Amino acid sequence: MTFHTVMVSDANAANSEEEHNAWRVNLYVTFGDVMVTDVLIGCLERNRAPVDAAA
Repeated sequence: MTFHTVMVSDANAANSEEEHNAWRVNLYVTFGDVMVTDVLIGCLERNRAPVDAAA
């Protein structure tokens, strides 16, 4: 099983804007995607499994 890592950039902070930007670039290059909350929610809504109406 593999996992796709997504960090939410507007839900994290650092001591300065420079540190925050460095963190985002490092995470993107090394681990996975960096998205803002609204984009992530849109992706999750578009890709969610349909709910079985009979359940």
